[in-house]
Amino acid sequence: MYFIDSLSRARQKNVFYKTKEFYFASIYMLQAINLFVSESVKLWNLSTPTMLVYILIYGIVAFSWLFALIKNALPTILTVLGAIALILLSVLINQANTGHILNIRGLSLIDIAESNGFIMFALCMPFLVLAFTKLDLKRLLLYLRNYSLISVICFCMMMFLQVFIFPQVINYMTIAYFALPCIIILYYSGREEKKPLNLILSFSGMFFIFIGGCRGALLTLFVALFIWELLRPEEKRLYKTIGLAFGIILIMVIMFNLGVIAKSLDGFFKSFGYSSRLLKKMIKQDDLLNSLQADNRVDLYSKIFNDLNILGHGVFGDWFLLNTYTHNFLLEVLYDFGIIIGSGLLILVVWFCIASYKNARQDKASLFFWVVFFSLLIIKMMVSSSYLTDSCLWMFFGVCFNIYKSGGADARFY
Repeated sequence: MYFIDSLSRARQKNVFYKTKEFYFASIYMLQAINLFVSESVKLWNLSTPTMLVYILIYGIVAFSWLFALIKNALPTILTVLGAIALILLSVLINQANTGHILNIRGLSLIDIAESNGFIMFALCMPFLVLAFTKLDLKRLLLYLRNYSLISVICFCMMMFLQVFIFPQVINYMTIAYFALPCIIILYYSGREEKKPLNLILSFSGMFFIFIGGCRGALLTLFVALFIWELLRPEEKRLYKTIGLAFGIILIMVIMFNLGVIAKSLDGFFKSFGYSSRLLKKMIKQDDLLNSLQADNRVDLYSKIFNDLNILGHGVFGDWFLLNTYTHNFLLEVLYDFGIIIGSGLLILVVWFCIASYKNARQDKASLFFWVVFFSLLIIKMMVSSSYLTDSCLWMFFGVCFNIYKSGGADARFY
């Protein structure tokens, strides 16, 4: 009781309002920094800081939930009750979902923390409940930019070590997707603040994503920057048209010469003992379209599509069928919630994108957040990841939800 009273007094003194953006940024960015640092120290067979970092993250998460409960008790409680009801209903629909919601291999705290249900509540939903309170986008962008500087430096150092010093097979997809928003944020910061260092770091990150071979992250990155430059305010229409035409021509030239480019790059990296998964596929398929299709996603989609029904299979139901997630946002929603309710939810998502865009157009920072969220939704979530456990998607969704509620915000970097 004393602790709750202390939190209430802190709220009256405006302590939380100055730090909620820090909580918002830290939950995702600390995960990214930990991943890059841990992958680097593993090269020397040293202990990783993962346990300590996640203790810090979950402490921030607990504080975020308390803040949301104090500031917006009713929406926060309804959100939690709704999520619990959804999980219970999913279990009633198919009891086998329990194993995939919890998927606890043991009774240790690490096993529990790695379960799908815990990730959804601890690393995704806090972004939504924090967004119930008006966010200061100016402060949030400052935190995200500073975190991104550290993250991209750690990412580039890790990739340099694993490509040129200690060549080995890495978890390319997870690493690339964690680096993705940091690279985009630095690009935005470099463009708007006219800081060459941020742009150099951003392009360095793009280079390492390319040689790492994560096609989904690479395509999401390209689409996000393309849409941003197309919609970017204060840009003369003539320059936009010329830039768009030049970009299309450049892409066509690359596509027609993809095999030659891939062979040249592959030979260069092999001289250091590194082999890129993406380059191998490009050489074999000789064009990007076939390279993107040359995996087992079609089989996953076929299984999900053939098993769709009216009532749905509950959240995480696709895990019971595939023993993994669907790798497609549209099919995952339809499979989880059924054709009728799922279709309604997808229409709601389209409406939210349109409504939030109308508010986001009011200022540059809000529009940038919307572009990143939209790019993640139409590219990343269509080929990889699950909307239930993707904290990056939830982070940008939380910002866009806040922009929709507040009607936009005039935010610039400090």
